[in-house]
Amino acid sequence: IPECGLINSVDKEFDLLSIDAEGSDFKIIKSFSLEKYKPNIILVECGNYTVKNNIYKYLSRRNYSVVYQRKQNLFFRRINAEG
Repeated sequence: IPECGLINSVDKEFDLLSIDAEGSDFKIIKSFSLEKYKPNIILVECGNYTVKNNIYKYLSRRNYSVVYQRKQNLFFRRINAEG
């Protein structure tokens, strides 16, 4: 998913990225530049176990850890985020 002009006006570090894309969650996360933009918290709503596991592995390798999980919601926090 190419970055739109609107995202260029967003600070490089921000508090919350929430993704609920009805099955496209992992595709969106992979397309989002976590090297350029650094959300402190990423909330992903995902009901599929395989996709949830893929998201977990992907974000873990990019310095995010799960801090809360409830049903299909996963909350990840950037490991080096102040707080």
